[in-house]
Amino acid sequence: MRLIRMHGTRLFLVGVTAAWFGLGLMAPAFSWAARPFLSTERADPIEKGQSVLESGFLYQQFTSNDHLSMLLFELTDGILNDLDFKVDVPVLFFQSGSAGENGLGDVNLKLKARLLRAREGRPVTLATQLHVKLPTCNKDRLASYNPSCTGKTDLGITGIASKTYRSVTVHLNFGYTMVGGDTAAGSPPTGTRPLRDTLNYSLAFEYLLSQLPLTLSAELSGHTSSDPGDSINPLTALAAATYHPNQAVSLDLGVGRGVTNAGTSPAFAISAGMVLRF
Repeated sequence: MRLIRMHGTRLFLVGVTAAWFGLGLMAPAFSWAARPFLSTERADPIEKGQSVLESGFLYQQFTSNDHLSMLLFELTDGILNDLDFKVDVPVLFFQSGSAGENGLGDVNLKLKARLLRAREGRPVTLATQLHVKLPTCNKDRLASYNPSCTGKTDLGITGIASKTYRSVTVHLNFGYTMVGGDTAAGSPPTGTRPLRDTLNYSLAFEYLLSQLPLTLSAELSGHTSSDPGDSINPLTALAAATYHPNQAVSLDLGVGRGVTNAGTSPAFAISAGMVLRF
């Protein structure tokens, strides 16, 4: 009886993930991610009993006067063979003209469950990830620079698919986030209006070089705006290279730019980071 319930639960989760992907394909064309990506997660969780520490730096210039720098620390622990848990801790540095602000961003908690493992005859790995954004940022100081700093909790779910073609691995993500909090309304602001839920999506590629300990990556990622008065959906492209000196350590460097209008997505972005497995 217990096995029947477990099997039924897994089928239900597979169905939910398939539904997310179906919505994503029909939809017209700021979560954190697995390095070196800005938004993309891989479907495979880390193995049971293993841990991964990721640290990185991201610089994004939106206009000549507006830019964001961020330090990000991520710790992932393999709870079960098909389940891992991640904590993301960002430290943000904003600059807008002569004004600026910095501080702790919103901490994110993520639980990833692998639903289907790739095998012969079914070469796709499917997973789903639940994520909770905790209101740890200082809203009074950072809200005017960072719209996601609402002082409220966000809840989201993301469907993840990964497929390997020889040396190339493709990752597809599509997610939905229930956003809490309000944003200023009017110019100058005379009140507030509730934020709307958002969709996030990404497509990424990884190419493992056979002669060198190097992986080349590319990503296209975007999300809908949480502000009901904003119809711009930021879209960002990234190219990166990851060096693997050994199985425990990897170093990455990436450059990117926005695909949508300047000011809503970065005109220029650069990221660098390190991954330690233990």
